[in-house]
Amino acid sequence: MPACAAARTMRVAIDGQGLIGPLTGGGRAAHCLLERLARDYPRDEYVVIRPGDRSRWRLPQQVLWDQVRFPWRGWRAAADLLVSPGMSGPVARRRPLVMWVHDIAPTRHPEWLPSRRSRWYWGSFIPLTARFADAVVAPSESTRRDLVDLAGVSPERVRVIPLGAPLPVREVPPAELAVVRRRYRLDARTSRRSSGRSGSSRSRSALRSQAC
Repeated sequence: MPACAAARTMRVAIDGQGLIGPLTGGGRAAHCLLERLARDYPRDEYVVIRPGDRSRWRLPQQVLWDQVRFPWRGWRAAADLLVSPGMSGPVARRRPLVMWVHDIAPTRHPEWLPSRRSRWYWGSFIPLTARFADAVVAPSESTRRDLVDLAGVSPERVRVIPLGAPLPVREVPPAELAVVRRRYRLDARTSRRSSGRSGSSRSRSALRSQAC
């Protein structure tokens, strides 16, 4: 870790567009990450930058937010670092950028998307913006390989940090567990493994490595 990053408080501007309305998978991951970072590293400051009403957003409004409004508001907030947890990040900016990319399936399978615009945005433009990020976080080795092979991101700028799932809010009845074990041929001893280093710790290291 750079000495300057370890010695001072960091101000991080986070794109909060995925935190508006019902949370999707990426929005839920961003929400959990923010809670954990704020709890584990309270000396740092996290500024969540949210757009207004997105109910009438179309692709032009999305690109305008990604490329102009979010980086401009991050600069106005005197942030040391920009973080885009929702797979879309600004190309032109005045601050370093850490960008989360959960997958680039539309690049491999553009036929999955219904329109030419959506195929361009998700299949071509998102991988392009990832190439310009100072660091890209992927949740799996599979996504890392796709970022390198399909999107052309430099391997040294991609870090794999698996997403941590919150604990379940209810006990699963033994009968349901038995059904799942039979379906997927799981041994009863199968359990969740932990790396010993929390996702929030690895995420903070990824953020701080770009702060100086």
